[in-house]
Amino acid sequence: MDAFEQVNEEIRQQQRIDWLKKNGWPIALIAAILVALVLGWRGWQAWETSQMEKATDLLLGAMNQEAALPNDDPSIAAAFYRASQQEPAQAARLYQDLAQTAPPIWREFAMIAYLTADFDNLDGAALRGQLAAFDTPTHPWRGLAWELLAADALRHTEISRARNYLTRIIEDEASPSDLRGRAERALTTLSE
Repeated sequence: MDAFEQVNEEIRQQQRIDWLKKNGWPIALIAAILVALVLGWRGWQAWETSQMEKATDLLLGAMNQEAALPNDDPSIAAAFYRASQQEPAQAARLYQDLAQTAPPIWREFAMIAYLTADFDNLDGAALRGQLAAFDTPTHPWRGLAWELLAADALRHTEISRARNYLTRIIEDEASPSDLRGRAERALTTLSE
């Protein structure tokens, strides 16, 4: 390397150092903000999931303790329990009301319960439209949505689509064992 190239390299190196001194802190600040946003988003998702799990545990506990819930209990779990004890048409109306008035953590479950209770009266396109938001790999109620979508597919004799949803339930590690069991039995019946 001759002296001219060496001087050129030193000048370029000094220019890079000067540029970093001038622009380095905004880049570091942007990187720190991006990291904080990602960590904040992940934390919020974890919190939301934990709230959904707490609500589900509370609901399932309430629904399994009939005697512990008088009809005038104002708690949301009691409202779900009372709705579950009604005829499908009345239950659908109660669940639909809960889907609009319940605290946010319960609204989506109420919508799934409504769609389940009113399944026979719902048009397939309307049902699929209502369940579109639930049909994601990370949605906490995805398994129940997939089960309803599989039932809708069977209702329209779309066996391939039904198998797809049932397979998704079975392969999803987060699927509860009872939901997975129903999907396995349905898929076995479809294979026969």
